[in-house]
Amino acid sequence: MKIKYVVYIFRGHYNLGDNAQAYALEYIYKEMGIDEKDIVYFHRDNIIQSIENNCHYILPMVASDLFYYDLIQYLLDMNLYDKFSFIPISLGQNRWTFVNEKRLSKFKHIINQFEMPIGCRDYDTASMYENIGYKSYVQGCITNTFPKRSAGNYNKIYLVDVPKDFIIFMENNNIKLDNVEILTQMVDHELSAERLYELCKERYDLLKSTAALVITLRYHVATPCCAMGIPVIMIENCDNNHHWTFDPRFPALNPNIPFYTKEQWNEIDFNPQPNDFENEKENIKFSVKSRITSATNIINNKIQTDKFLRPSKDRFWNIFCENKHKIDMYELNRLLKYKFLDKIKPDFKYYLYGLSDRYIKENECILLDYIERHYPNSEFLGFVDKNKSAGGGMRLKEEYYPLMR
Repeated sequence: MKIKYVVYIFRGHYNLGDNAQAYALEYIYKEMGIDEKDIVYFHRDNIIQSIENNCHYILPMVASDLFYYDLIQYLLDMNLYDKFSFIPISLGQNRWTFVNEKRLSKFKHIINQFEMPIGCRDYDTASMYENIGYKSYVQGCITNTFPKRSAGNYNKIYLVDVPKDFIIFMENNNIKLDNVEILTQMVDHELSAERLYELCKERYDLLKSTAALVITLRYHVATPCCAMGIPVIMIENCDNNHHWTFDPRFPALNPNIPFYTKEQWNEIDFNPQPNDFENEKENIKFSVKSRITSATNIINNKIQTDKFLRPSKDRFWNIFCENKHKIDMYELNRLLKYKFLDKIKPDFKYYLYGLSDRYIKENECILLDYIERHYPNSEFLGFVDKNKSAGGGMRLKEEYYPLMR
């Protein structure tokens, strides 16, 4: 079986920053020495026809988890999920997912497909996963790993989606910058996923090759630029509907990025120096590479172990499946057979009273099943305690209640 590595790109979105994380992952694959022919570019429109029969796919998750919930549910529906290893590297979390138990229950079976632990973009995401019982850690945004550019003469200043208030501020304070170009991350949302990803790469390559300074309100402009060694200034977005004060990404913002609120614009240093955090970047990349390498090793080991054990599986598995219903609960023989049931007549009559969830699974009574199989001459009279819940709040089948109190 061949192992391939997925760059999952997003279609239908009109912000070039949505695919910045995918581009960062592509850089890491290449740094790991993964052959280009083993890197595949999937999106929802092409994934089914692109999956090969004899391949397993390593899919690092490096953006908002809602993108992957949708994908994984799709693969579950198509019965293709077992062809993937879903590696949460730097997931962001949309609070709407966890807004209440009813909504969360729709996603837990998807989260259970993740390879644990869950690497998170920020502290808020990590705490939400931890609060529902999943091991998590803060990785930060993977765009912190963009490779540093080489030294050179760069002379272009880019204003990327700066708010109108900032332009007015510059005009009122006679701030003039030479060789300025205004850019936006917003593009036509009708473009194909492939074209959006191509434009994303072109944008970051442009900044890397020409920018002397970038001023922006965009997280996914400031963070990659800082990683590439481009002097960058991040300013308040002035949008009350999506304000930086309740943006969960900011507590995990790269601390090398100078950020100015609107009240601090008078303090801006328009000649910032590029920051060097290559040691910290290497730590982040080591973690990312380790997760990918570990997933690869697990799949390779699974393939080799299955090959080794296959003769025994071929010989015994079908027979075992036919008879596994005879397996009894741990210590049930000792507790029931030797201490109680063998000491009474085999045609005894009995009730079952106040069972715990240990004995009730998936709307079936394990204890009742055991007694009926081992003591076929006995007679079950009913359960006592109709309000006893069974596994996750489910009630026992009504036919189990002939003599309730």
